[in-house]
Amino acid sequence: MSYVHGTVLKLITSSDEKNCVDIIARNDGLFAFRAYVLTEGDEYEGTYWLPTHRSGMYDQAEVAEAEAKKTVPWLRSQP
Repeated sequence: MSYVHGTVLKLITSSDEKNCVDIIARNDGLFAFRAYVLTEGDEYEGTYWLPTHRSGMYDQAEVAEAEAKKTVPWLRSQP
C-alpha cells in the first residue's frame, strides 16, 4: 500500500499472507497503523485488500506497533 500522508516503515504479514498490517510514519511526525485482509471480489473487482483496522496517531512507531498487536486479532498470535 502507499499513503499520501506518510510512508510505510514496516509491513507485517500473516503466515498465510491473507492479512497485513502497515506501520506508518506520517508526514506530520506521528505514527499510525492500518490492517487489511485479502478479499476475493467478484469478476469485476478481483482480489483486493479490504481495510479492517485504522488506528489513531502515536508519538513513536514502537507504540503504534504495540497497539496493533493489542488490537488486531491475528497479529496477537504472531511471534
